[in-house]
Amino acid sequence: MLTAAIGMGGTVPGEHGVGLLERGGMRQELDAGVLAMQVAIKQTLDPLDLFRPGKVIG
Repeated sequence: MLTAAIGMGGTVPGEHGVGLLERGGMRQELDAGVLAMQVAIKQTLDPLDLFRPGKVIG
């Protein structure tokens, strides 16, 4: 369903964080540089992964 949504110009829902099912969609939707930037920000602000662990691609 995520692939179909992205194919029609939609986006991956992330209002409650990106879980295991949405991770593949995020990789399809966003540029690798954008994902790397998001991971870097998350690691900088939360190096121990205490806030919403496992909810960010990494």
